[in-house]
Amino acid sequence: MVLVLVLQEFHILAQKLHLKWGNTLVLMGLRQLAGGVKIGSYFHSGTNVKIMLGSHDYDHGDKIPYGATYTRKQVVIDDFVWLGSDVIISGNVHIGEGAIVAIGSVVVKDVPRCAIVGGNPAKVIKYRDIEHFEKLKAEGKF
Repeated sequence: MVLVLVLQEFHILAQKLHLKWGNTLVLMGLRQLAGGVKIGSYFHSGTNVKIMLGSHDYDHGDKIPYGATYTRKQVVIDDFVWLGSDVIISGNVHIGEGAIVAIGSVVVKDVPRCAIVGGNPAKVIKYRDIEHFEKLKAEGKF
């Protein structure tokens, strides 16, 4: 197995951060704040991607607008995912295999396998040609 890791302006601003990735990880300016992220193999991203993995407690905090308690969250990004530039992903989200997230999207809920999503909040625009995707995967063309 060969690992290709391309990092440009990769920033980790976190306490107790856990990052795990598969084979071939291309990060073009990904920023991660706290919590944990699992990134699958053959992942690509544009610049300035943000993964928000926590939140201040605004419901039961000891001060307004929020207290000192910080809730950590997780994100799972499966194999063959492509994130466009300026994508924001909120915590506790799963992005399915082969998904594409359009530039500037805000992902606040799970993205299905092979879905192409975009917008704020990100919604399914369409799906990849799954038969073609599976053929390329079977042929090792990645």
